[in-house]
Amino acid sequence: MSEQTPPPIPPAWPVPPVQPAPLPPIQVIMPPHGRRGRRILFAVLVALLAVSVIVNVELLAVAAMGLEDLSQDVLQDGDKDQTIAVYRLSGIIDQEAVRGFERFARMVHDTPRIKAVVVRVDSPGGEVCSSDEIHRLMLAIRRQRQVPLAVSMGGVAASGGYYVSAPADLIYAEPTTITGSIGVIAVWPVLEGLLDKAGVRVIAIRSTDARVWKARQNFWETPDQMVLQNLQEMLDRMQDQFEQIVRQGRGSRLVLRPQSLQVPNEQGQPQTVQVTAPFDGQVYLGRQAMDLGLVDRIGYLSDASTAAAELAKLDKPRVVEYSRQKGLLEHLAMGRHSAIDLDPQHLAKLASPQVMMLWRP
Repeated sequence: MSEQTPPPIPPAWPVPPVQPAPLPPIQVIMPPHGRRGRRILFAVLVALLAVSVIVNVELLAVAAMGLEDLSQDVLQDGDKDQTIAVYRLSGIIDQEAVRGFERFARMVHDTPRIKAVVVRVDSPGGEVCSSDEIHRLMLAIRRQRQVPLAVSMGGVAASGGYYVSAPADLIYAEPTTITGSIGVIAVWPVLEGLLDKAGVRVIAIRSTDARVWKARQNFWETPDQMVLQNLQEMLDRMQDQFEQIVRQGRGSRLVLRPQSLQVPNEQGQPQTVQVTAPFDGQVYLGRQAMDLGLVDRIGYLSDASTAAAELAKLDKPRVVEYSRQKGLLEHLAMGRHSAIDLDPQHLAKLASPQVMMLWRP
């Protein structure tokens, strides 16, 4: 028998032929004809380029400065030529605080209608260098502008917060203000034992001439007595400067009270030490600080503003509060912080002591 080829099986339903989709009509936009059209197109391009240049220049300027103009809030209306400028110095005193206050100080220097200045200090202090920079700016306001300078203390004006307040002509504190804490502290973590448990070793190779002191204050080695003594001497010199700042600022108003205290030594045994208030690092409430001459009067921001007007002999004072607006870079940085901050600058702070004029409860 011969094999026969089976007939093809027809599809279950007829398949229509595939028709290609029609192409959409092509629209050709012709450029303007003639000289007039070319001039219009050229003018539009030039305008767009000019706008782009202006916007980019402004953005770069703001980014470079990190600051914008100071905002103003009128607290009390009056004669514009009798303006009392108020500035709030709040939080930790660091380089950001310095930049804000420096902007304010420049504005005061360039504005003749400002006849008195009131700084509202609500800060536990902060970095030594930053506190000293703001102190220098406070002195410049007094010496260069020759206008009364008053300080109104908020909830806390301690350590570096008092350091920047000392040059004022008049210091007001509220009854519950915490101030004082005249002193300097250095802290840094020592992770040597923790690194050993984690199986981590840090090896530091120092140059021969610098091997005695180079990077001896770090987080991977327990400090020896030589290192601690060197740091102690440095802190004592800073303490002397702090005390000198207070003496210069307060003058004869300052009251010193030597006293003997019983404190435990390193072995826990009681020992007698001689200290002098208010240079012993203690904090005080407003009335206690006034008894020691650290502040002049008990009152609030409005009281300090009234007193500044009296010192400047103003009959129609206008009180204006100035504050620093956030710059472009700060706005861009908002919302970018994570729970674990691995910023190299923050990590580097672990490697050396942080010397601070700072009060913490």
